[in-house]
Amino acid sequence: SCTPGEADTAPLFQHLAQAVRQHNLPVSLLHDLLSAFRQDITRTRYATYPELLDYCSRSANPVGRLLLRLFHAESPQQLAWSDAICSSLQL
Repeated sequence: SCTPGEADTAPLFQHLAQAVRQHNLPVSLLHDLLSAFRQDITRTRYATYPELLDYCSRSANPVGRLLLRLFHAESPQQLAWSDAICSSLQL
């Protein structure tokens, strides 16, 4: 796990945990990505546009939000633009 306070001996997770701590990355965004990855295994079609946007909010948008955090550029306007761009690219 990369959550602070949880031990994991796998080198990959140790490096990820270090990056999370060093850059104060929201672990919730990583959880969103994992949720979308799990959904990729079981679902390939969406009945409604809101369902599809929900998927984008957990698959594409977290990537943009993580990058904004890394570059210290997380204004409400930048987060909104990032979500719109990331969802559009995913679609």
